[in-house]
Amino acid sequence: MFPSVDDTPLRQLIDFGRDPLEYLRKAEARHGDHFIGRFLGDRPRLWVSNPESIAQVLALPRDAYVHANDIPLNVGERSVLFADGPRHLEDRRRLSGPFRGERMREYGPLILDAARTSYRQLVPGARLEMRAVFQEMALDVILRCIFGVDSAASLDRLRVALGAWLDASLSPGWFIAGNLLRAGRVRRFLDRAVERARRRRSRRRLLPWDRAVQAKVEVDARILEESARCRAAPGDRVDILAQIIGSGDGHDDDDAYLLGTLLTLLVGGHETTANSLCWTLYHLLPRAEDVARVRAEIDAAFGAGPIDPRRIGELVYLDAVVKEAARLNPTSLGIARVPTRPLVLGGHAVPEGLCVNLANSLAQRRPDHWADPDVFRPERFLAGAPPRGAYFPFGGGARLCIGQPFADYEMRVALAELLAHHPLRRDPDADERPVMKGISLAPTSGLRVIVEPPPAGRAASPA
Repeated sequence: MFPSVDDTPLRQLIDFGRDPLEYLRKAEARHGDHFIGRFLGDRPRLWVSNPESIAQVLALPRDAYVHANDIPLNVGERSVLFADGPRHLEDRRRLSGPFRGERMREYGPLILDAARTSYRQLVPGARLEMRAVFQEMALDVILRCIFGVDSAASLDRLRVALGAWLDASLSPGWFIAGNLLRAGRVRRFLDRAVERARRRRSRRRLLPWDRAVQAKVEVDARILEESARCRAAPGDRVDILAQIIGSGDGHDDDDAYLLGTLLTLLVGGHETTANSLCWTLYHLLPRAEDVARVRAEIDAAFGAGPIDPRRIGELVYLDAVVKEAARLNPTSLGIARVPTRPLVLGGHAVPEGLCVNLANSLAQRRPDHWADPDVFRPERFLAGAPPRGAYFPFGGGARLCIGQPFADYEMRVALAELLAHHPLRRDPDADERPVMKGISLAPTSGLRVIVEPPPAGRAASPA
């Protein structure tokens, strides 16, 4: 039998809510790298930090497990997040095209423009939270690259609608409700409320969930409006919405599929991208020698000219910096699988139906797999592939995050533009411990920084 955390489910829930990483570290120290925890209202979970066991779980075929169904966000039950088996494989194949190679690089100029627009607020002497800056940029990237919005009026309408829905839906209350009442039940409740709201005119928002429901109604309407516009005049659009609609696979007229897909890409590409960028700066900014090395690499590639997104792959040290930050501070707490076949991990049988949580925040700091595991050292990722099962900040196996190539590309373009033109210094008084915000871990204070004058030889970022 696996050892179990001996605190009460209520105590575990409180400890986890206060500091999830500390909860996991203490449990691992007391019970080893396979232990069962349970939060109030939740099912038991087997937490695993042993890389060999993690590699074993990640290698499971699709028909050997189902998804954990842990997300209370009502992005739509047609979302790839909630698919299993053949449907999951079909959805991934359908969505993989826009995130590959040359087609993905077509989004580079749009990403660079969104970054430059958001960075206009980075004037020397300003003190601000970079999480808000990156969230603004990531949302603009999604609107342009995924939804294909280009008119100022449409951008404003969708930006307001999506911002309201994200603010309401990513609040801690919904995740607490999902934990206590089960995420699937919360999603079904919200979906029914949205359907009722669509059939009514606006009314007073008296109930706690009305704000999230009304925001979702508005978001759905705006997305379907953009979908109808795309169907009517596809033109030479390269955005992901246009590629889905023009795929000819029989799903181009399926509004439920479109909403689930686009909202999933929105949620995954907004919070996690912004938080990943924050953690990269969190580790990089205090290390002047690493900042100088990244800037020298940018200068060697582009000189005093503008960043060229098509050549962003030349910045190999910047790539290593991003990967090392993701090792130390992955934005998720890991990934979950529910095996449907007999499975043995760490010498113990895993009962069918027990949720297995692979803890990347623990596995990626194991001293038996990483030398000086708590030290920020990007050079690790210049020496070759990381140990098997010891590095999976974006998931792995058959359910590897489908948007990872896009997020990687976006982050590297955004960081190259930022570091080339906008020197920053971390606010020494800010508390930046990892806390759950929405679906991912973010710095407590949003990564507060102080903007310094542009580096010698470079002007501020082009307008």
